[in-house]
Amino acid sequence: MMDATIRYPVEWIDRFQLADGRWVTLRPVLPQDDAQEREFVAYGMTSRSRYLRFQSGLGALPESLVHAFTHVDYHNHFALVAESFPGGRQVQVGDARFVRDGSDPRSAEFGIAVADAWGGLGIGKRLLCQLVVAARSKGVEVM
Repeated sequence: MMDATIRYPVEWIDRFQLADGRWVTLRPVLPQDDAQEREFVAYGMTSRSRYLRFQSGLGALPESLVHAFTHVDYHNHFALVAESFPGGRQVQVGDARFVRDGSDPRSAEFGIAVADAWGGLGIGKRLLCQLVVAARSKGVEVM
């Protein structure tokens, strides 16, 4: 459940159509996205993609990371998910986030991942653009 003091930032919800006609929704992550985040990393990404994103050979996200990835404050840790609904089933196809540097609040590290089957369709670019705008709006100058 989300902390009642944290407002869900609906202004970052976006929906767009891919060239092949499929629709993708970008939205800030929610605590209840934990199962979806687990599936995205374990089944949406190849081992090579997981290595490139996490710099580790993990096969699945440890529970501590699942919690950290889905319980964000939308200010110091901001995360977007990209999802689609093929056949009416909710499927996460991308993830982008920044985490503010504790020693310099004007800078942040970021990460982006797109499911291998959804690569090359512009989802990563869309995630990055939205993430940069969100970071700037929160005072981040360097990512």
